[in-house]
Amino acid sequence: MNKKRISAFLTVIMMVMCILGGCSANSDTASGSKKEKKGKGKKFTISICGITLEDGINPSTKKPAEGWNTFKKNQLKSKFPDVDFVFNSVPWDNASGKMQTLLMSKGTDLFTIGGAFIPEYYKEGLMQSLNPFMEADKDFVYEDNYPAAFKTNLNCTDYSGKELLTLPWDVGYRLIIYDKQLFDDWGVEYLSENPTPEEIMEKAAKMTGNNPKTGKQNYGLWLEGNSLNMSYVIPLSQYFGAVECTGRFDQPADLKWSLNSDEFITTMQWIVDACKYVPDAATTGKGAEKFGKKDNDIAIAIDNNGVSIMNEYYNTKDESLLDRYQPTMHVGTDGGNWTPVDGMGISSHLSGKDAEQAWEILKYMCGPETKEWDYKNYGPKAIGHLISKDLYDPKDKFLAKNSEVMEKSTHPGYEINPFYGSNMQPTFASMISRSIAGEKVDVSKELNDLEDKAIQWSESKK
Repeated sequence: MNKKRISAFLTVIMMVMCILGGCSANSDTASGSKKEKKGKGKKFTISICGITLEDGINPSTKKPAEGWNTFKKNQLKSKFPDVDFVFNSVPWDNASGKMQTLLMSKGTDLFTIGGAFIPEYYKEGLMQSLNPFMEADKDFVYEDNYPAAFKTNLNCTDYSGKELLTLPWDVGYRLIIYDKQLFDDWGVEYLSENPTPEEIMEKAAKMTGNNPKTGKQNYGLWLEGNSLNMSYVIPLSQYFGAVECTGRFDQPADLKWSLNSDEFITTMQWIVDACKYVPDAATTGKGAEKFGKKDNDIAIAIDNNGVSIMNEYYNTKDESLLDRYQPTMHVGTDGGNWTPVDGMGISSHLSGKDAEQAWEILKYMCGPETKEWDYKNYGPKAIGHLISKDLYDPKDKFLAKNSEVMEKSTHPGYEINPFYGSNMQPTFASMISRSIAGEKVDVSKELNDLEDKAIQWSESKK
């Protein structure tokens, strides 16, 4: 049998299998659960990155947790009785590629993904704007449900910032947390509620070395040296008044770069200087394994979340740890920081009544009832809905503080531009790595070189 006949034969076989057994990538079977029985209602698929479909144990609290299939049966179905729901768990490994495939094949109706991919999906025609739904739905007021800043966060909008594409699903948390015991050991005054970079640097310097009480090595500071988004660069640049680039990020040829401005040089110089006070392992994102525990050796952690501290408390019931570790606001505008938002959006293939139904389901999935269930089963975690303030464990001051930082969130947007991942982040990571290793870094020269590369990159897009 020649190759063409073999190919045709296999195609026929695949078509028969699809007809008999179903070959949609949007079923629960794609995630290892039992196949849904067909009902009379419309089938509606929701694809969410990293969710657990079946009942199990919350790894943080060690308590029983319902899976999303149980949520579907007990809550979602009663809210929308005429809809047959299918949940699809998309692994985070190459999640963007997998989600793109689902959207291109019309294999999902609602979906979540990391916010940096959202404007590109819209540009490719894979999802639709929520603006028309919000304009028609007079009872829905965005600001009554989510922090107002999320409405223009470039993780949630198109490149122009005018079209809202998602409602918040999960949000990141970006806190500064310090260890009061180490401050006491060194005789250093605690961080203020709104610490400045100068204050952090000064106090980190005083607490790097051998602890005067224990004799053990301490580090004044921790930051993630190989962070994929270098999130702490954003609030620091805001504090020092740096604007890395301006323009529409879907029009890279027109971007105006300022990577070698005095303000951005000051920003990166602060980070390079601060590297003297971090453990060597921070180069690879490690070194903070003891933070949140009794034998901690780091005084101040930048862009921490407090989850390890809460996990330690849940597992040991030792409340002294909760008093020992204290969160503060960040160093960005009004104590804020860039807050990443993973949103839920509507696939572009839906229209008419189906699209209207999708909007109602979207509001419910990102609303207080769903997020309360989500938090109770899979917390501690940050939640975009404003009701989250009432959901937090009263002892979880870290997520409570994150709510305050979250409401001050900003998003300059440059990390969604391809130049960021290909040139800017690697340059920053290299500077930080070499600084931690004790090498001298000429910040001004390296940012001049990066500025030249950025200009050439934009020129190449014309």
